[in-house]
Amino acid sequence: MDQATRRNVIVIVAAIVVVFAGFSGYLVLHRASSTSSPSISLQEASTVIIHNSNGTNTSLNLSYSNSFVYVPNIDHGNLVINQSLHRIVSLVPSVTVTLYGLDAYYSTVVGVDQYSTYPAPPVGVQVINIELSSLPVEDIANLSPDAVMSTSGYFTTQVINQIVNVLDIPFFVFNPNNMSQIESQNVQLGILTGTYQNALKINEWMNSNLAILHDDTERIPGKPITVFYDLGPGSTGLYTAGNGTFIDQIFSLVHLKNVVNQTGYPELSASQIEDLKPDWILLDQYYNQSSFNQSVPGYLSIIHDNATRIANDSFLNENDFRTVYAAFWMGSQFYPDYISLANVTPFDQTTGIYLNPPPQDGVNGTQ
Repeated sequence: MDQATRRNVIVIVAAIVVVFAGFSGYLVLHRASSTSSPSISLQEASTVIIHNSNGTNTSLNLSYSNSFVYVPNIDHGNLVINQSLHRIVSLVPSVTVTLYGLDAYYSTVVGVDQYSTYPAPPVGVQVINIELSSLPVEDIANLSPDAVMSTSGYFTTQVINQIVNVLDIPFFVFNPNNMSQIESQNVQLGILTGTYQNALKINEWMNSNLAILHDDTERIPGKPITVFYDLGPGSTGLYTAGNGTFIDQIFSLVHLKNVVNQTGYPELSASQIEDLKPDWILLDQYYNQSSFNQSVPGYLSIIHDNATRIANDSFLNENDFRTVYAAFWMGSQFYPDYISLANVTPFDQTTGIYLNPPPQDGVNGTQ
């Protein structure tokens, strides 16, 4: 099992353990510490105030992206920083790629986790190997960052406490779980890194392409195709994405219906999957028809081998602007007469920022 597969499994298991509904709703602040250790209090803030070099202040509300920040020194419930961030450690691929899209990566990022592979970390950006609930804090301290960024539910309060209250570094937790919140995250990261105008361009690109997708989808006749998403084996069945997840929202964007009624990421048995009677099986990047047949014997023959496999699940599981490509790709798999990945407006034509390799190649699995 490669690193990306391990992280997928870790995230799924963590989601089940903490009853993680979708990609939101669970804050590390509320996670119980071990019984042998006293609880740790972390100060949480949603408002960040930036002192600009021209003497003015800029205020941003992180809650618009369902996000917040743990702060080492709180000022009336706010985080106050001088000018924009210049040394960022990004421990979540969606933030890393957003900084890349903003054209802020090479000027601000000094460290990334081992799963932030797009863009490929250049010389001078340290790759920090992390595991569930553990983090080499000393490696982060050596980079002297002015911010660490991650997502919720991954690190314990003890680990975050070392960064926030020992190293005196703010710890941003980004949790967008729909397109609107992704756009808010773009703006917030743009303000934090001095690339606000680029953030507006990314949002313009997202909205124009979502309008194209909506028009294409409106032309599709009949009821939506029903789908079951195979996220891989659990202890007694298969994990899948249920209601309230970001994946479920993408289904609805492209005239698909998720057959799973549970919220979050439940594990379903073979008989439960058969009872749902999906028209199609959507296979995660790391699983194929043979692996599905091992868990649900014979069902693919009943639905005439109606299965399609995601080439690169990063576009589907990482909540950033590239989700637009995932939606068009998925629509093209089920409704090729109406939706095409070729209809996506090239990113660089709107933003002026060239991404290499192009996201179209990534979502297709050709890069």
